[in-house]
Amino acid sequence: MLQAVVKCSRKRFQITQQGDPVEFLAWFLNSLHLTLNGTKKSNSSIVYKAF
Repeated sequence: MLQAVVKCSRKRFQITQQGDPVEFLAWFLNSLHLTLNGTKKSNSSIVYKAF
């Protein structure tokens, strides 16, 4: 999973550097939402429904 995060974030988050956990969580949830074909419409993905 760590290598996938580095690749998908275009090296924004790296294994060797400490980063901001809030920024990572926001990026992770947004990426997950978009991967699940989410849009700005309500109930467009499980991420949108949960948050």
